Amino acid sequence: MSADGQPPAKRRRSETPSGDLSSLVQPVRSEDVWYDDGNIILQAENTQFKVVKSILQRNSSVFKDMLSLPQPTSSDTELVEGCPVVHLSDSADEVRYVLKALFEREYVAFGEQLPLAVISAFICLGKKYDIQKLYAEAVKKMYQEIPVTLTDYDALPNEWTLVEDLEYMEVVILARRSGLLSLLPFVFYQCCYRYSTADIVTGLVIDDESKILLSHQDQIVCLGGYRACCEIQADTTYGWIHDCDSLGPSCTTRKICKKAKQAYSLEHFNSRPGLRALVEWSDCAPPDLCDECIKEGRLKHAAGRLEFWEKLPGIFDLPPWTQLLKERQEIN
Repeated sequence: MSADGQPPAKRRRSETPSGDLSSLVQPVRSEDVWYDDGNIILQAENTQFKVVKSILQRNSSVFKDMLSLPQPTSSDTELVEGCPVVHLSDSADEVRYVLKALFEREYVAFGEQLPLAVISAFICLGKKYDIQKLYAEAVKKMYQEIPVTLTDYDALPNEWTLVEDLEYMEVVILARRSGLLSLLPFVFYQCCYRYSTADIVTGLVIDDESKILLSHQDQIVCLGGYRACCEIQADTTYGWIHDCDSLGPSCTTRKICKKAKQAYSLEHFNSRPGLRALVEWSDCAPPDLCDECIKEGRLKHAAGRLEFWEKLPGIFDLPPWTQLLKERQEIN
């Protein structure tokens, strides 16, 4: 049986599906999800899981409907230990994460920090198979880590609190796969801020030597977004610094303050401009400004940061914040 509900396309007997070697390799039994009282076998890739059908049906409306259908009784029915085999088109690792959560309550402790791979499985398979509790809790974790307002951004802790060792490129892939677009403005900005052009184009190698590679379209979004961010920050967050004649109204050291702003602009924005649009005032205030110009600069910098944040979705060809925020209201 196929969980997708579609018959396989016909092919000549000598053909093997491109990239699919599972039919040539003997299936293996899962070492940790194989229950003696199980009555159905789920096979993902080359791994088989023996589980209890009623628990699947209780947690997933999709499995409930699918497994309630009358099963064929012909001699061609695939059985393992007398249990029918259901083939899933998902990765074995993701299926394992979901089954261990459903049958052994792993990964579901309140406030537990989880690997992004587990959260991704809960979101994508939770949505696909309508496993609402896993889906909702995983989405909430991502929403807590990824801000949609400048206030939330400024309140972010220095370390991830709910997701382990998160890589922003992986979040782009998850957001595209799951349709959680409200994750993308901040995450695309972080990709532009943190990764080199080579990382974005050729992929990011992580600790286990696997590679994270964005789609070609998202590579274009990042590369174009970097340039757009640099141009827009000059008119928003740093508009006050580029307008060297805009000083504090009561400034008494205009020549010194103007020179200080020019020096700052040359240092940070002259050749290849750095992406600093969301840097707070305390980390970017130019030295040698008088108190009046510091006050003026702080106010304009704050207003510019907010203006830049409001423009962030459009920079990456995404819907405006007002529309993206509705996505988050729906899950809450």
